[in-house]
Amino acid sequence: MRSAFRALMLVVLVAACSERTTEPQTNEPVQVTITPESLELMMGETGTVSASVSGTTNAMVTFGTDDIFIATVDAAGVVTPVAPGRTTIRATSVADPTVHAFAEVNVLPGGQQLTSGVPVAGISGQPGSERFYRITVPAGASSLSVTTNGGSGAVELFVRFGAAPSMFVADCKSMESGNAESCIIQNPRPGTWYILLLGFFSYSNVTLRATVNG
Repeated sequence: MRSAFRALMLVVLVAACSERTTEPQTNEPVQVTITPESLELMMGETGTVSASVSGTTNAMVTFGTDDIFIATVDAAGVVTPVAPGRTTIRATSVADPTVHAFAEVNVLPGGQQLTSGVPVAGISGQPGSERFYRITVPAGASSLSVTTNGGSGAVELFVRFGAAPSMFVADCKSMESGNAESCIIQNPRPGTWYILLLGFFSYSNVTLRATVNG
């Protein structure tokens, strides 16, 4: 009788210990959420993304970027622009490395802010050099005029709404010989327009003017 009682107590103790040491199980799938899901930064700024994990007790994530030449991200989620363009920041679950969440990053060129009608003189550059500018267009504007003139050499002009222009992607391109370039955009969208001066040859003492007409 005593042996049977001892055996019963042993079973009860083992069962109790098992209940205390077994980690609660869940059927919920591992999910990662990243905040914010989109980020717009100018060159010289930094931004931060954060991530949360559900479906597991391990809340750790790693961060990565699809293009280190556009923006980098550190272990704390701090995003640092490298060059104008777009890339994707990825948060990956440590518990399940097949589970990710993504944030789109748009790096804007920044550049000197222009005032409508006020010229910027004495601009110079080398072949292939890029100089960025920007101007804010209010709602209801009838046109945006961007021109370059004067000086020597050869510069090319590119204008784009909301993102950095390039010789391949722009709302307006002007690639005349010399420095007399002109872009006129009718009924421009309100917001920030970006201007690129690209050196075709070396150029010097060029004047840039951007004018918003009401």
